Amino acid sequence: MRHGFKYVFCSFLLVPVITVVFLAVSSGPAKAQDCDIFICKSAEGSENTEFHFTGTSPFGPLDFTLISVGEDSCEFFSIPLTQSLVVFEDPTPGWVLSDVECTDVIGVDILFPVGGVRLTCEGPNLGSARCTFFNVLLERPIPTLSQWGMISAAVGLGLVGVWFAMRRRKIFNT
Repeated sequence: MRHGFKYVFCSFLLVPVITVVFLAVSSGPAKAQDCDIFICKSAEGSENTEFHFTGTSPFGPLDFTLISVGEDSCEFFSIPLTQSLVVFEDPTPGWVLSDVECTDVIGVDILFPVGGVRLTCEGPNLGSARCTFFNVLLERPIPTLSQWGMISAAVGLGLVGVWFAMRRRKIFNT
């Protein structure tokens, strides 16, 4: 009888101890998860050209470089809930920024300032976005008709100047 009482008493004591342990372990507030952000570069025909980016994150200033090899290349950032990530592409000689496109957007608010993107983590959990900066090769345009006219006028005036210089030289030599 004593032996049975001992098992029953220990069983009743074990239930409150386990309950207290579980309450103590899970009593903290649940932390919202960060937003995963991918900043990518796509420049067809870039041949390993380096594209420089600057901006700000919740952890300080940003300064990184992406090289568009083949399809594209990306940089990963994780930003806390209610915080923002701002990224701008610096001008690259011979290239022009044509577009910034964000896809797979979940729980992230996006604004597009000139030459960049501002991403704010709105969450609450597992927010994500993938923003791609598209560049095109800057081609020298063919001069317009008025530009050709100005070029012709400059050449014509140059020829008239040379003709007068030769005439003057001929007069002084005789």
